[in-house]
Amino acid sequence: MILRTQTNFVEFLEQVLEVLKEVEIDKTEYSTLLASIQKQQLVIPVVGNFSAGKSTLLNRFLGSSVLPTGITPYITPETSLATELHYSADERIEAFSSNDEKAESFELNEQSFEAIKENAAEYSYLKVYLNNEALKDSAPLVFVDMPGFDSPISSHTHAILEYLERSVHFVILISVEEYNHFVILTTGVEEYNLTKRMVRELKNLLEFDKGLSFILSKTDLGTPS
Repeated sequence: MILRTQTNFVEFLEQVLEVLKEVEIDKTEYSTLLASIQKQQLVIPVVGNFSAGKSTLLNRFLGSSVLPTGITPYITPETSLATELHYSADERIEAFSSNDEKAESFELNEQSFEAIKENAAEYSYLKVYLNNEALKDSAPLVFVDMPGFDSPISSHTHAILEYLERSVHFVILISVEEYNHFVILTTGVEEYNLTKRMVRELKNLLEFDKGLSFILSKTDLGTPS
């Protein structure tokens, strides 16, 4: 819906600029606005508890195992960071500090994730740039592999709050390993087997009037009903 609105607005401004070609007025403002809208990124965080399968889901979308998955020596609830996925021919990882300034750049490999893990408290979020056709084709959408709702580090909680402001839609991933079922109502979220932390975060998303999509992961591990 947001992407369609953005496309329609761009088409409208292009038509306006065509009309203005015949008029003796300054067209700079319209051209600047058009360029700004065309470059506007539509941020879509993928959220859920740690080990719900967020990184695995995004790796399948990418068609390669780029993001660390599961509990590995270099990724734990304490060291996971919000990770934005961007298209670029120049593959790299950029780590940003809490004041949104780029702190360091890394080569895209497991050793870099290990180095980032060792200094995770110094960073607020990452940008991973990939020469990947799926990312190229999905622009201007920017998917974000978010820290788990159950992350214990305050900076990670701050990152989630930051994306409340920046994002247009959220994908909520829920693992059947942890939850049996849930119900989303038009007025809020009923708890059932969801953790209180997750219920609170979902209510925040609803209060910010963000679009939500829900995906149930690891369904092969669920108990048949």
